Amino acid sequence: MRNFKWGFSTLGCPANTLAESVALADEFDFRYLELRAVEDSIQLPRVFAAPEKRALLVKLAQEGRIRVFGSSFGLAAVENDREELEALGRLADEAGVLYLRVFGGFDFREEFREDKTETARRNLDWFRSLGLRSQLALETHDGFSSAARCRKLFEELGEALPVIWDAHHTCRFAGETFADSWAMLAGHVVDVHVKDSRIDADGKLVATVPGEGDLPVGELLELLEEADYTGLVTLEYEKLWHPYLPELRVALEAVNRLWR
Repeated sequence: MRNFKWGFSTLGCPANTLAESVALADEFDFRYLELRAVEDSIQLPRVFAAPEKRALLVKLAQEGRIRVFGSSFGLAAVENDREELEALGRLADEAGVLYLRVFGGFDFREEFREDKTETARRNLDWFRSLGLRSQLALETHDGFSSAARCRKLFEELGEALPVIWDAHHTCRFAGETFADSWAMLAGHVVDVHVKDSRIDADGKLVATVPGEGDLPVGELLELLEEADYTGLVTLEYEKLWHPYLPELRVALEAVNRLWR
């Protein structure tokens, strides 16, 4: 078995309670969970308002099993729900969750201009002014689907941010090789998202069970292994957004058979 910290996103089992997701993780030897959807809701502070639910969350986070909360916040977007991110950050602080995942907040087809960097800077300054311990981790998604754009952002900000490397996006949408993306991001990656997909006859992207698409995920994992990466590798099986996918259990079985 590879020396990664394997986990999965709860996007794959959005109706589950946290306890049910933990049981599934234990059954398939996936120790880590990235929380995005729980009990059919992506409003995690509301889900964990009940003391008994929050107690389980805190216990798991303090055991190191939950390190990332997913948000919908766009780092370079002018229009954002700061109140929602603040609530998520305060929940993360109480539980001891290290990172809040944020997106770019604009379409990859848009030009990456200086105004987007300034917006990102203002959003970072605002979040840091809250005095929370959790950090914003930028996913290679939407406007920042390329490692090259992430590097440009970091250079313009004068600092690097923690990165959640969605290798599917940098490869599929930005056309970067895994090796090139890794070379640009390696020192900042705190989590690697893996998933599979294919392009259908109409040119449409279709999410698939691991191993049933055409993304060379095996090559990605070999690269990480050769680089002695021992961090998080998260299966992002997006059943919440793609309900035609089989149950998460099918995907976990495939990952254990093919990639581990």
